[in-house]
Amino acid sequence: DHPRIARVAYYYQPNAGKAAARNTGAARTLGDFLLFIDDDDLLTQDALSYLVEKAKEHNADVLGGLCLPFGDTRKKRIIEDPGSSQLLDAESFFWGCQFRTPGQVLVRRGTFLKSGGFDPSLKHAEDLDLYLRLCDLGSVRQHQKVVLKYRIHSSNETKNVTNIANATHRVLMRNMVHTNGAQRKRLCRIGNYAYRRYLSRRYILQGLKAIRSLDLMSAIRITRELLYFRKSWFLT
Repeated sequence: DHPRIARVAYYYQPNAGKAAARNTGAARTLGDFLLFIDDDDLLTQDALSYLVEKAKEHNADVLGGLCLPFGDTRKKRIIEDPGSSQLLDAESFFWGCQFRTPGQVLVRRGTFLKSGGFDPSLKHAEDLDLYLRLCDLGSVRQHQKVVLKYRIHSSNETKNVTNIANATHRVLMRNMVHTNGAQRKRLCRIGNYAYRRYLSRRYILQGLKAIRSLDLMSAIRITRELLYFRKSWFLT
């Protein structure tokens, strides 16, 4: 009978993936702001009030904070500067996805619905795709304050990197469709540098994990996938 619990609504739909589930939640809620949090992550005590306050202060359509990893990770601290914020644009996201998880990001519901929401056809990089489209619709800003504790566990690191790489390539390419000339060349140069480096590191870490587990067949497979990735993954 807690008043906060009474305001929680539960809706069921057949499993169509997390993007479809998030879109359903956004369509059914009546609030002005949305925040999509995974069930194993934890918001800090003042996260919501802080994000709403800063979104209103800056008239931001999207406002993110920082996330602090916990669980199976050595990183226990992060440098904060709550008074500092950064305005992000599409180019920022070609340097890398600036938000690790949607749970650290507040979005105005109207802007989210105008964007079309998450793309249910994407099993990976659906958040990157959304942020790139939101950059075209309004102000996207990040504040240097931890608002989420992001749980690290084995399944975070065992996702198929090739599937992630393919989805990321698809997202970046289609979000350059309205660019041309010097701008497109610049985005390709940035994206090739940043994402080839990031994804290569993901392959290497996954390969090392397989070796430590004496799973030599997986290590060989990952090495082959890495070599193919380095040869074929380019933005043009």
